[in-house]
Amino acid sequence: TAVKSLIIEDGRAVGVRTENVKTGESQDYFAKATVMGTGGFASNLDMVLENRPDLRPHRILEGSHVGAKGDGHHVVQEAGGTLTHMGDIWFYSFAIPDHRDPNGRRGLVIRGMADAVWVNMQGHRFHNEELSGGGSGSKAIMAQEPAQCWAIIDGTMREHVTVGDPYYQKEGTAVRDVEKVAELLEISPYIGRGSTLESLAKDMNIPVDTLKETIDRYNSHIDSGVEEDPDFGRPLAGRQKIEQPPFYALNYAPLARKNFGGVKTDLRCQVLDKNYQIIDRLFAAGELAGMAGGHINGKKGLEGTMLGPCLFSGRIAGAWAAQAAGFGRGFGT
Repeated sequence: TAVKSLIIEDGRAVGVRTENVKTGESQDYFAKATVMGTGGFASNLDMVLENRPDLRPHRILEGSHVGAKGDGHHVVQEAGGTLTHMGDIWFYSFAIPDHRDPNGRRGLVIRGMADAVWVNMQGHRFHNEELSGGGSGSKAIMAQEPAQCWAIIDGTMREHVTVGDPYYQKEGTAVRDVEKVAELLEISPYIGRGSTLESLAKDMNIPVDTLKETIDRYNSHIDSGVEEDPDFGRPLAGRQKIEQPPFYALNYAPLARKNFGGVKTDLRCQVLDKNYQIIDRLFAAGELAGMAGGHINGKKGLEGTMLGPCLFSGRIAGAWAAQAAGFGRGFGT
């Protein structure tokens, strides 16, 4: 059952209109207060690019949970709610296209790549790989032409690779499925392979001499014992050289992961209209509301600054919705 619209009477939210996705049957549900918590829109590439038109020339991947389609945003907006800072989207850098996705839009988040060396599509390093987060790594990749890169590892590093997708994890756990991850490394068309750096470069469609020079130079920095590589300042303590075959190159592209903007609310998580007046008894929380309020993080954040506000705004919205329905005293009173 999917929510298709809010039922608004005399400026007050009194319920939702739903549709059975199998039969098409419509059903109305009425309540004394309504809380919207439908998540973000980072798995709706059209909506991502609508709010970030500057990224249309690039390959951008969908990367949130499969239900993060932005349906709640449209429902609230159609009821008169205001959306704010919708272009503030958090992108992961360490992702490759999911070859199992029939639409070719979803990405796979790749972790366990601490020793990888990043090169652009011309075969040159361009960034301190230690800074791989959305506030640095993604921007560095987006500044390349095209906005992609290769993350290169050798045979000793493949055992650490994990994939942030249930298919590549043991059922019901977050533990990597060794066989499926190994299969991905061997069959994905978005991963280059080679028994030598020369054959890897050919599989990546990069000049052999360029790639070999790039990797040899990086390895030489580790051999020299310097604390940081002189090219991009990457700390080298504990880092491994790229030297043991087979070699792999994962084709990274920016992946839309989280939304820092969304439905505008007041401090009670009540949805606001274009004049910043509340829509009575309509509340929004979580990523739908930019984690909380519409834009609590600003343009950047860390895991705790997203999960925490989502949980907190959910408690606030629930408490004040209950109070509006005649139960309790709200939050903090």
